[in-house]
Amino acid sequence: MSQKDFFIGNVLCVLDGDTFELAVTRVGKNNRHDYDHEEQVRINKLKPAEVVSLIGARPKPLLERILIKREVMCLVHSRNPGGKIEADVFII
Repeated sequence: MSQKDFFIGNVLCVLDGDTFELAVTRVGKNNRHDYDHEEQVRINKLKPAEVVSLIGARPKPLLERILIKREVMCLVHSRNPGGKIEADVFII
């Protein structure tokens, strides 16, 4: 099984109920792709357990309270046609 790319950064703003903008501060040394200093990330899964129960679309204000100014790790699944990263997001 191949290892997925990942990057870590600080959430700058929430764009909608499942997408945010991130300032990338670190990238995996074995990543197969390059990432910009700022990326838009669409949440596939959100962890830790206390926020996993928020199934489906999350209201933007709730996602702002959870993520703004937090450091997160994004485990990359793909980049969609619109240029956003699709990722599992872990609050660290």
